[in-house]
Amino acid sequence: MIFHEKVAYDYFQKLFASKHKLVDSFHRLNHYELKKIRKIENRANLFAGLFGALGVILLYLPIHLKPDLFPFVNVNMPWIGLIAFPWAYTLYMIFLAMAEILALTWLNLVIVHAICRVCGFPTTQDGDYEVHIQTLFEVSLDKRNKDSLKLGINPLAGVSGYTVLFFSTLFILKATLSNFLIKFLLKRMFSRVAMVGYAIYVDYISIIIFAAWNIYATRIIVNEAKTRIMAPNLIAQLVIRLHHEFKEEPLFKEMLLDVLQFIAVAKRNFHHNHYLLAERIVAQFALIRHGEIKIDQNILLTKINNLPPHVKQGIAKLFVLGILIDGKVSQRELYLLAILRKQGVLQLSNKQLRIWEKDFTVGRGLDELFQKGVPL
Repeated sequence: MIFHEKVAYDYFQKLFASKHKLVDSFHRLNHYELKKIRKIENRANLFAGLFGALGVILLYLPIHLKPDLFPFVNVNMPWIGLIAFPWAYTLYMIFLAMAEILALTWLNLVIVHAICRVCGFPTTQDGDYEVHIQTLFEVSLDKRNKDSLKLGINPLAGVSGYTVLFFSTLFILKATLSNFLIKFLLKRMFSRVAMVGYAIYVDYISIIIFAAWNIYATRIIVNEAKTRIMAPNLIAQLVIRLHHEFKEEPLFKEMLLDVLQFIAVAKRNFHHNHYLLAERIVAQFALIRHGEIKIDQNILLTKINNLPPHVKQGIAKLFVLGILIDGKVSQRELYLLAILRKQGVLQLSNKQLRIWEKDFTVGRGLDELFQKGVPL
């Protein structure tokens, strides 16, 4: 953990120093909790948008009003020649970027803590209290938990490192690229004559773009915090049910690691809830951990289809919870669901999956999935 993260983590722990009052079961959100969380989200969106807007105003306003404050230096660049390098403005941009990152980090820490206080999570009586604090801290910093690799489960199996790097870089630069594209389109849409006297204002279009991206990122943090709070009890419920029903069923046990890897590859995303599900399954069924798990999708689906109906139902429940547990179902996962229907593995409709997705994300729980099961 680098220095600024250590400082942030110490601050985050201090926020949890006061005791939380347990309102009800963690995997559900009642009307009071939803109302309070909505207020927290609205305030967070306001601050996030304000930070984005201020960042743009403070970036462009000084250079428009006082350009002399930002001198240039001539630099001889190989293959390019002599260029005027805006060293002062570059340092100023870096300073503003760091200031905005710190402000958003503080905001995220406060948001996650506030949501946890509303839900009374975690309690100091919880044996995994410190683990929950750590994972909630990772939510605040939007960090990916790669602990699933310890279990041999790799969501990015089969994906080249260059592809991962490309999409990671694109995600990081999304706001800057959006800003560049919109300003480019504006300048192309209007003639130079029409833009005379107004070109200076094009820069301030970025206020909307960066404010919107900050608000979007804040909404992701809020939703992620809710899923981290609600997931542990749901995972514990299903794992206990599965163990009670299939602890003496070798066909079920021998397929668990492959199914967990299948779920991870379907998500193509490192997520703590996926790791928590896999870790609980491995511990509860005393599975032997090997190196990275490699699966053949067609062979695996054929094996599942040949299982007795009650064992197949247990696998189907595990699969569906694995898809839902990070709080979002992607088009990739819906496409995979269509393949499973076509091959007769299960007959779950997109509509029903979306209903369960909403039940989980709004805090209604997944009783229907656990009790009635998955249509086969």
